[in-house]
Amino acid sequence: MKIVTCKNGLSPKKSFRRYLIVPLLSLAFLFTVVTHAVALNDTVACPSSKDGITTINKGTIKAITTDQSSLQVQCQNSQLITISVKKPELQAILRGFSVGDFVNLDYDTANELKSVSVVISFVNGPLRLVTLVVTGLLLYIITFLMVKVTGKNLNDIFVGQDKRLSNSKSQMAIWFFVFLVSYVSLNALRAINGGLGFVGGIDIPQNLLLLSGVSVLTYGGAKVITQTQVNSKPGSKPDASDNAGLKDFVTDDAGNTDFGDLQMSFITLLAVVVYLLQLFNFLGTLELHRLVTLPDVDTTILSIFGLSQGAYLTKKAAVATGANADLGVTDDRTTQSHPGVTTPTQTVDGAGAGSTEAEE
Repeated sequence: MKIVTCKNGLSPKKSFRRYLIVPLLSLAFLFTVVTHAVALNDTVACPSSKDGITTINKGTIKAITTDQSSLQVQCQNSQLITISVKKPELQAILRGFSVGDFVNLDYDTANELKSVSVVISFVNGPLRLVTLVVTGLLLYIITFLMVKVTGKNLNDIFVGQDKRLSNSKSQMAIWFFVFLVSYVSLNALRAINGGLGFVGGIDIPQNLLLLSGVSVLTYGGAKVITQTQVNSKPGSKPDASDNAGLKDFVTDDAGNTDFGDLQMSFITLLAVVVYLLQLFNFLGTLELHRLVTLPDVDTTILSIFGLSQGAYLTKKAAVATGANADLGVTDDRTTQSHPGVTTPTQTVDGAGAGSTEAEE
């Protein structure tokens, strides 16, 4: 078959690999321009005064004193405004704010703060859904291209050493994908509603971090157990006779339904669905703080997820070490005979009394 080459001697496939960064950078540039334009079009005139009270809508906090006694705020393309804070209740509220936050506030002719609140953007359901779906598709396409240029298939991410779908690999890949979709979607909506200054500044809560860590530990632990089993018992993990399929998530190497695999697959799916629903609701009301936190998972989900992963690893270790062997198997050491050694056997007479004879 004739190979088509470019003028520089590279095949189209090699050219695609070399210049893959070009469409990716173009996509990033387009995203930047669009989000910045949308944010700039959503500005309002500020400040505005009425009856001795000046109102600032969608102002940006530029500085806050450590004792919250004053702050500096700037409107779009205006000078800094220094406002004093004398009321203890307002100082307490300001402790929840930081530099870069968008705020709505009122102050009097003496530049004393009267009220303050963070700017809240409400995102309708269709826009949230479109953002999540588009983000997921873009991440999938980028991942597909990155894997494809290496000559591999995307399915290889989920397939284990025995050519079956790996539970440990799949649960980590799925959870990592959900985490990325959450992070990118939140960044996109924050940028659309607040501008490029709201890209980043997203923290991960404790329970979500722990759950992600458990997912990674399960993958690493399963890999160690499998490799140890293969090294100590060559041929104990033969390639699957059938093609990899969803049935691998609920069956063992022999094709039998396995509760350890089944419960982990079910609880992983439950955790993903619950978190996506939490995320969808969270994205509906965006508080334009410069620093925010992703929605957290509840302790119940974290607990059952951890127990599920632990049960899976325990089962996997038991199978690898042969701890689940059939109890009916006879140990050869109990029947092995040695020259010159007599083995006692017991016989029962008609009366039921036992007597011992020597077996030569």
